[in-house]
Amino acid sequence: MKAKEKKKQRNKQVMTGILLLSLVFLMIGASYAIFQFQQLGTKENTLKTGSLSFVYDEKAEAKNGVSITNAIPMSDEEGKNQTGDGNVFEFQVIASTKGAPIYYEIYAMKQSDSTMPEQIVKTYLTTVNGAAETAVTDPFNKQEVNLYSSLGNSNVPDQTGGKTLYQETITEGEANYVKTFRYRMWIDAAASGVEDGRWIYSGTSFTAKINVHASNQEA
Repeated sequence: MKAKEKKKQRNKQVMTGILLLSLVFLMIGASYAIFQFQQLGTKENTLKTGSLSFVYDEKAEAKNGVSITNAIPMSDEEGKNQTGDGNVFEFQVIASTKGAPIYYEIYAMKQSDSTMPEQIVKTYLTTVNGAAETAVTDPFNKQEVNLYSSLGNSNVPDQTGGKTLYQETITEGEANYVKTFRYRMWIDAAASGVEDGRWIYSGTSFTAKINVHASNQEA
């Protein structure tokens, strides 16, 4: 009897030891499973937009721009040297590109009430710097003087029928970009034609608005 009791007691001690060991393992496992590490940053990381701005300034003295009404044909030399209200349309492009470049396009848009054919209208764009005036070549034909009908079609979004006059990318970091332009139109000297003793283009007119589109993404 005593031997059996001793055996039972030893078995009980072994079971208790196993249970205690298992409990230790469980506690260690639980402690490991819930362990997490987190450290909050102390330095600020900030993004700021660049200083991008763009202004299309139609000069007050330019009034309503350029319109050809009851004019007569003239040579390119005469057309390029036109002055005065209704013959010259002057405007400025003003921009700041701190943070990103700006791409812009100047384009002409014929007005719906124009009755004169595009094929006889000459166009001419220049830049002005003080007393100096410099001709601009259009990006499509690479010419200074163009027939309106031969100008390249503008790809400005949501616009149809525009004709491209000038394109430029103002590089990043330009704080005070200013460029002055002058636009002229005239009837081609070769615009001849008589019917019943009357010049066939008599009483016709052609009007175009000069528009500018700017974006930080090239079209």
